[in-house]
Amino acid sequence: MSEEEPYSVMVEKSAKRYLEHLPKEMQQAIHQRMKELTRPFSVPNLRKIRKYDKTYRTRVGDYRIIFVVDKKKELFL
Repeated sequence: MSEEEPYSVMVEKSAKRYLEHLPKEMQQAIHQRMKELTRPFSVPNLRKIRKYDKTYRTRVGDYRIIFVVDKKKELFL
């Protein structure tokens, strides 16, 4: 069985700016989870957001990463 092709992860500017103001330890934890999102359906604590098509969230400490899965195998954070 072949392995699923990884997704591309695209982060919005506002999310990048917000991330810059977090403590270094939390930045590292979030970056690690973002790397894991190249294979989003294997990420722990993954939840579908109701009422929004193709929108999911995952938790990292007190923070949540919200993302949309695109048909072109792209994730938008």
